[in-house]
Amino acid sequence: VTTIVIVTKPTPELVKHTKLVAVWLLEKYKNLTVYVGDTFKQNPAFSYETLSAESPTIVDRLKFWSRQDFPECVDLAVTLGGDGTVLYTSLLFQRKVPPILSFHLGSLGFLTVFNFGQFQETLGHIIDSQSIHANLRMRIKCTVYKRITNCVSDIENLTDPSSEPSICNLCLDDPVGENSCSLSKCGVHHVLNELVVDRGANPNMVMLELFVDNTHLTTILADGLVIATATGSTAYSLSAGGSLIHPEMCAILVTQICPHTLTCRPMVIPGYKELRICVPPQARSTAWASFDGHHRVELNRGDSITITASNYPLPSICKDDQSIDWFNGLRKVLNWNERQRQKPFHSDSWDIE
Repeated sequence: VTTIVIVTKPTPELVKHTKLVAVWLLEKYKNLTVYVGDTFKQNPAFSYETLSAESPTIVDRLKFWSRQDFPECVDLAVTLGGDGTVLYTSLLFQRKVPPILSFHLGSLGFLTVFNFGQFQETLGHIIDSQSIHANLRMRIKCTVYKRITNCVSDIENLTDPSSEPSICNLCLDDPVGENSCSLSKCGVHHVLNELVVDRGANPNMVMLELFVDNTHLTTILADGLVIATATGSTAYSLSAGGSLIHPEMCAILVTQICPHTLTCRPMVIPGYKELRICVPPQARSTAWASFDGHHRVELNRGDSITITASNYPLPSICKDDQSIDWFNGLRKVLNWNERQRQKPFHSDSWDIE
């Protein structure tokens, strides 16, 4: 390990913790380079100028990162905060992700299993040891396509969204055909928790067409749709009634948000399947998409998003064991299946004869 990135939410308390960790690492390991957020350089709580005067040799190996100027080669990422900080770190590494060591200093703790009070022992063990116990958490690759030509005739003539050809299929399957629309790839996001497509500020329900491996599955009329990973099954999808999925499973969870139907159920799909979400021509309004809560984009009629398993999973360092960490999180964070115990029957309260 020669390069470590520390990702922290810049609150006064966490800035002090960041300085504590960075200084300890630089003093203990003389060949180590540590990156912290560029906002810390001018933060009074970080006291960069004082640190420069007192420890010039340390400051030479203390670097600052920003989203525009991020180090290419990172051996270890350390997060100080909650699960949101881990999600933000995932967004920073849109391709290859280094092992992530997460200290619990936030509200939730599904992804942050290490106690900050023992950071010296934990970091020392990981840096000095030849191996670590990490879980490769599946991410999903979301590719956004925008319609760039006017297909008025196709839109007006399409009445059955499941009929062939539909505008959703024309756009991707026949991109140069006489009756097709041209699409432009306008964004690729590797997502750890979930893709959310919702109605935004529109008063109407969102209408979406859902395809699996280019086969039309259903038309969705709801407030929105959550496409979640196993890691994200304990987040927004859970709030919308989705199932819990063990993070070692390679699966994609499809959960509708407030669907206007009595027969809707969440669906778990194998991770090797390709999903496609399209805004159909009959939609009364546009839709909005967000990726782990960031990069919100509007989807107009004819726009679509394809979802596949990412080739770049996120390696999260485990405290004990992946299953133990996850089950402990369910019990401690969500109080899963907890209720008052039933009282036993007493022999004198009923006649056994």
